[in-house]
Amino acid sequence: MVEKRRWSKEEEELLKELYGSYPVTTIAKILKRTPKSVMRKAERMGLRSFKKDWSLEDLITMLVLRFQYGVKIKDIAKTLGRGESSIRCKLWRLNLTNPVQKWSEEEINLLKNLYGIVDVKDIARYLGRTPEAVKTKASELRLTNRKPKITVPKKLEIVRDYLNGLSIEEIVEKHLHHIKRKYKRPDLVVKRILIKYGAYTPKCRRWSNREVEILREKYKEMDRNELSSLLKRSPKAITNKAYKLGLRKRRRKGRRIKFN
Repeated sequence: MVEKRRWSKEEEELLKELYGSYPVTTIAKILKRTPKSVMRKAERMGLRSFKKDWSLEDLITMLVLRFQYGVKIKDIAKTLGRGESSIRCKLWRLNLTNPVQKWSEEEINLLKNLYGIVDVKDIARYLGRTPEAVKTKASELRLTNRKPKITVPKKLEIVRDYLNGLSIEEIVEKHLHHIKRKYKRPDLVVKRILIKYGAYTPKCRRWSNREVEILREKYKEMDRNELSSLLKRSPKAITNKAYKLGLRKRRRKGRRIKFN
């Protein structure tokens, strides 16, 4: 059970001074108590919170900060010295809770053409809207944000251009310029297409005789990561080469535990 801490006279005097002018959460932090305990104590003492009237200056600052600069309600509450609930209630009474800007036909057509190809943040900047508004409108229009598939004729064109002498970077700029941002590594996409059709073979560094000797000598003693740093190869390449050479690690003999 949690022991209830009694209210001292100093805490009661502070509560009388602060209650009504500051929100309950701040008073609870000052007194190091929960908001519920502060509310109950205020009810027992007969304290009432007075409502702070809204002046024209407060209204203008709230509207400017909210709709012109896009400031959050928390920051507006701090600047005006009010609670978040009072600001939300005032906006609700003024019918300004959800200021929705209607989408024009041009914006909808642009969204249909760009969504799924260009990043959502870039679309939002171009249209002067938030990314959340762009996503909600796209879901209403049932637009998908999947990675666009490369068709078979496009793949064959990529293979022809590579065989004619174009580099992978030039192929990316020629064929994948419109979907380049949707892929993290578009050059790897091109390489996979070329490997699939047999037009490109990944370059593999051959093992020298000296490297093979070092691997045979130190494979049983050293760890795979240590060998990779020594030979400047990947751990996967070392395991594959060791398997081809028939090398195996020594198994450590552990003590067997007998259970009665």
